[in-house]
Amino acid sequence: MAERITLNPYLIPAPDYAGEAHRPIREYLAQIGQNEEVAIASLLAGWTTDNAAKRVAWDQQVESDAQVAAEEERIIQEEQDRARLEVEAEKKEAAKKRPKLPPLDLSVGSERKMLRQISPYARNLVKNQKRCDLWYFTAEGIEEAKGLSLTRSEESYALAGTGSNITLQKSAAHKSSAKAVPDSLLTFSQFSIAHSQLTERMEALDWASDIVKMFQKFFYLLEHHEIRLREFGDRAILLYQENARIDWHAYADIHDKVYNIAIFKEEDIEECYRDIEAGENKSLRLATRAEHETRRTAGPLSGRKRTQPAFGTVAQCPQHVEGEAQATNPSEEIKPFAPEMGRNPRSYALYASVAIPTEYHSARQPLSGMEARPDAREFGGKSLLPTTPKFASTGKERRVARSRTRGIITSARDVGGRNMEPSHALSLRRFNPSTPLIARNWEHLMSEAGISEKYPYIVNGIKLGFNVGIPIITSTHTPPNSNTLYDNLAEFERIVDHEFAQERYLGPFNQQELESLIGCFQSSPLSLVPKPNKPHIFRLVQNYSFPRNPRGDYTSINSHINSNDFPCTWGTADSFSLLIWHLPPGSQGAVRDVSEAYRIIPLHHSQWPGTVVRLSENDEFIVDTQAAFGLTTNSGKFGGITDGGNDIMRHKGLGPVIKWVDDHVFIRILLRHLRKYNELRSFWASIIAKNGGRHHVKGRHLYRGRPLPNGRTEEFVEDMSFPVQDLSRRTARSESDAQFSCNLDDINWISDQLGIPWQLEKDQLWSSSIVFTGFVWEVDKKTVTLSSEKRSKYRQAIMEFQGSRTHALKSVQKLYGKLLHASFIIPEGRAYLTSLERCLALFHDAPFKPLTPPRATKGDLDWWLTTLLGDGLSRALYDPTVIQDLHAFSDASSGVGIGVQLGNRWRAWKLRDGWKTEKRDIGWAEAIGFEFLIRTIIQIIGGGRAIRVYGDNKGVVEGWWNGRSRNEQTNAVFRRIHSISRVSELRVLTSYVASANNPADNPSRGIFPPLQLLLPPITIPDEIRDFVEDFDFRFVPVGVSSSSQPKPQREAGREQRAFASFEQSNREGEILISLSEESDD
Repeated sequence: MAERITLNPYLIPAPDYAGEAHRPIREYLAQIGQNEEVAIASLLAGWTTDNAAKRVAWDQQVESDAQVAAEEERIIQEEQDRARLEVEAEKKEAAKKRPKLPPLDLSVGSERKMLRQISPYARNLVKNQKRCDLWYFTAEGIEEAKGLSLTRSEESYALAGTGSNITLQKSAAHKSSAKAVPDSLLTFSQFSIAHSQLTERMEALDWASDIVKMFQKFFYLLEHHEIRLREFGDRAILLYQENARIDWHAYADIHDKVYNIAIFKEEDIEECYRDIEAGENKSLRLATRAEHETRRTAGPLSGRKRTQPAFGTVAQCPQHVEGEAQATNPSEEIKPFAPEMGRNPRSYALYASVAIPTEYHSARQPLSGMEARPDAREFGGKSLLPTTPKFASTGKERRVARSRTRGIITSARDVGGRNMEPSHALSLRRFNPSTPLIARNWEHLMSEAGISEKYPYIVNGIKLGFNVGIPIITSTHTPPNSNTLYDNLAEFERIVDHEFAQERYLGPFNQQELESLIGCFQSSPLSLVPKPNKPHIFRLVQNYSFPRNPRGDYTSINSHINSNDFPCTWGTADSFSLLIWHLPPGSQGAVRDVSEAYRIIPLHHSQWPGTVVRLSENDEFIVDTQAAFGLTTNSGKFGGITDGGNDIMRHKGLGPVIKWVDDHVFIRILLRHLRKYNELRSFWASIIAKNGGRHHVKGRHLYRGRPLPNGRTEEFVEDMSFPVQDLSRRTARSESDAQFSCNLDDINWISDQLGIPWQLEKDQLWSSSIVFTGFVWEVDKKTVTLSSEKRSKYRQAIMEFQGSRTHALKSVQKLYGKLLHASFIIPEGRAYLTSLERCLALFHDAPFKPLTPPRATKGDLDWWLTTLLGDGLSRALYDPTVIQDLHAFSDASSGVGIGVQLGNRWRAWKLRDGWKTEKRDIGWAEAIGFEFLIRTIIQIIGGGRAIRVYGDNKGVVEGWWNGRSRNEQTNAVFRRIHSISRVSELRVLTSYVASANNPADNPSRGIFPPLQLLLPPITIPDEIRDFVEDFDFRFVPVGVSSSSQPKPQREAGREQRAFASFEQSNREGEILISLSEESDD
């Protein structure tokens, strides 16, 4: 089968052989007897003949492709039509059997007193549109259902009524659970999760959309009812909703219509509250006291069976104390997480998205302050007296942090300066998250920009807190903190006091109190990590990846979270290069950092059990209500919110805007270039729309533009739908600012409305020189440089790395990420990262075991140390769409030699006996052919351009995409190619070509074209002279002889698979760069 042609020969212009670029070839042909006219004619004739043959083959290929595509489309269409008809028939049949509810009258509420009876389980099946206890949608209910699906007999059936029909159904659908409890006995956390699960299943089972929305509104209003601020409010709401749903379904059974359950009878809610207050909670209090006394007598390490509490109290959580054995009920397996809940946030939506006007008047009010008793939240005592720790003794003395005494905590807004107990503050925080972001303004501006559906989670997240994927926790774990806290106790105290002052920490609580408020919880060990090159400055980090390895049913929070489910845009070096390249002359940029980025993101109260902070080694805990460094999803969640903010700014005419984590670059355009630049943006917008708009790739959102010659596509961070506007007349400004599209006041105009706080001391004011992602981008010069700060920081990181003999995985990843980042400026550096890559591969499933790096690591890092000392580490930006195709090919044959072809000119070299030593293989020989081709091009044509060359060896072609090879000998060749390319300013793109279509194949096997087409010789590097000799040196043409060896046929589709592998490698590299850059901030 003929190899596919990838380039349309009709679009390839004939080379200008009379031009300056081909002058060296003409001079060489003149030396062997051809005058200039004959040489030009000969070159052109050869190209024309070859192109004509390719056009014929191209036409045949296009016709064949059209026929195949038409046949495939016909088959697919027939299959789709058949499947569609089957589905429609099934739906019609199911619709005939589905029971129908009476019509809904949204204007009418309940017309009678609610019934208080509990319906039998047979009436509660959701698929029959009957009421179902919410317990079945809690983590416990879902977990039991999974077990039942594995144990119940699949052959047991019973008669069941569905509307007016009697059907035979599996008996498992009619047997209620012995563990199920009424809705009024759930915890409020269980209720919050369960009602969302219920409405999702109602929608999935084809309940009428207006009925589903009505129930979503009903639950939403209950969660935000003001009675919840009272002592028994949560229990009253649970009791009311249970009776309300019972009444609604009972009413539907006996009437020809149903009423709007979301229209409350406030007197019914008050009656529920009075019932609980009057005495229904008395037995609970007595039982709770008895249980607490039992626990106190038995001691903290005694095992206990989980029991179901009454009226919304939280079930006592099984304790898991590090290093201690635990007595458990062997018949009851308790898992710390609901396994499927953490992976997909949609599986436990925390609230329905219903358009309900909710205004939070306190969103921008000043914090209520920290006026407390003198001893409030102070560390008690001067001496660090050890207490009985909650972990097994390891033989190493541990110091215990000073305990905070219980004080009155001021921890909520809108309290008018009143002091309150921590439990009350925690209750208020559920409905009043602490954040500078202003929900009502976000809602208005997003609606105005038409992006509310694009970012549906932002407004509700600001109002109620964000879901960051923390799973349901069903057993309490409180591992000890890192020794770094006790080694830097004053700094730890300062950070904790600051977090309390900012109202982000609530507490302290003991374990029993906290479990009664939020249920089982899991703290993650705290540590203080010094910021690089910033002496005495630390970052407090929670290790959400602890424990490193699962311990029975005890696993880390991060292990249940997939960060790819929380995508956002990332201003990668490639996307920023594309932006800078296309900016008109005179454009300027300003860089701004969001202050305390993650900490302005409030968490939904359902996430709090996973963000608890262990304050000391005593029984003291606090609830961290904000996103923190260490949780894998927080960068994506924060990035998604700022994506929405940036789109609002673009809608208001600001831009271009691009970001990396919390660093934002705002570009302003000279007004005289604004019209043309907007025309370019409009052009991009049309292409992005045709390519499908926003794409979700791993943990990124990106927008695809035109295809590039390297097989990739242009990548943008926005859809370009909003033009840049002239804001110069919005307010008075300086004469200089008036020449541009915007100034800082215009940015503040929007950010102040949104409540985005900037770290003003880090502002980089307008300049044509922009420092972003550690690089210095020169807008007018179109160059990018590695900043002196980064050079110094990376050298320091290398020296610290070399100062230790062994390293854990994270240490290697951080250094590799830094140097990979620098390789954007120093492409040659990619070939000096191979030893670190081999080191990364050594860890396998032991990421925390210190290992010794490969021997070659020192040499590679020494090269980096020397290179980073140099000044002017920069590279020119270029238009990625412009690549010059020189029709340059290389090849090698293990039995004969090496060949290259440039146009219709060629040259060959012989491989000497004994070349296959010290890991030299055919890949090395192919790389030598690649090197000789580049040296020939530089010698004849010169550098200062981007070129495409072809080869048929996968290792070489794909290896060059990454700038390195895993084979040491081949990688040494790549290092030489990098060096000569850098000196000549030559950018080289490799492309795959099948051996059958590689014109260099014949010369490599000793089948030579006419000698008058011979290319001039090149200088063979000294280090390979023992393995390669030139065509002119004792090398006799063999023609078609036994020495000529055909190459094996390459498998089809290998280039597409190789490119996919390259893309994956690129994404992984971006992740490591992100990790290394975050650790530097």
